[in-house]
Amino acid sequence: MRSLESEFIEFGIDYRSLDPNLVDNWQRVATSDKPKKRNGAVLYKPDGTVFIQNWATDEKAVWHPKMGSNVSCISQRRSLEEKQILQRQVSVTQADAADLADRIWESAKPARKDHPYLHGKDLPPLELRETNSINGWSGRWLICPLYSAHDPIKKINLECINAVGDKRPIKGALRKAVWGFAGPGMPLDNIIIAEGWSTAAALSVSLNTCVVFAVGKGNIQLVAEVFRKDYPDANITIAADNDKDGGGEKIALQAGKSVGATVIYPNDPFNDFCDVYTKHGADLLAQRWSA
Repeated sequence: MRSLESEFIEFGIDYRSLDPNLVDNWQRVATSDKPKKRNGAVLYKPDGTVFIQNWATDEKAVWHPKMGSNVSCISQRRSLEEKQILQRQVSVTQADAADLADRIWESAKPARKDHPYLHGKDLPPLELRETNSINGWSGRWLICPLYSAHDPIKKINLECINAVGDKRPIKGALRKAVWGFAGPGMPLDNIIIAEGWSTAAALSVSLNTCVVFAVGKGNIQLVAEVFRKDYPDANITIAADNDKDGGGEKIALQAGKSVGATVIYPNDPFNDFCDVYTKHGADLLAQRWSA
């Protein structure tokens, strides 16, 4: 059963300011996608049940100390037939979302290097595409296809990034254990896994290789396990973020132990490898990575 802390991390909830003793009152908190805004909410109940919501990603969960997340609760109180019906409904929704992701990708144009998000980080667009209309959201959106072990070739979702770095998935699409790529031609004997696209892109440019990104720290172990299963003899390295709360390093070390991977994180306090790249350039990033 996954712990409540892991559940918060999975849903991008900054739980450090939460008061577990404040029951029956919604507490607004920041999320990992938008740390300067309070797009998360948590409700503690007297029986220990915790309701979790992330408005930025439109995700909700219910966690119970004896049953874990809402998926576990459902599995324990529904009949087998009900669970099968529910699974079919979820599968249909995810399939429709995957089809939508594919259509959006095919209609989009190659991203331009003057996109504000890329310009601010001094990153090239690599294989990203760009669209001005997606799910009713306005502005210039960078998009990157995401894949899963269910079908490693078919686009299952999109990582969508706007000018200020807000990240959103396609609503209803699969999000757990999904990944994307930064840079072409992943070497199958030496696999690097990062949290997000910008870190993966910075490493790709600096090391001249393809880098996997796991769409957040909550996915890192799941994605690492998929790649270890598919490539048992590969050298896997996890590029951890040096977060202020130590969350990035903690999750990466746990994942590294699980799959026998090396974990590397920047020495710069409260930085990720993209920060190192933006501040110091590709050559210095490459030197620090190899040190």
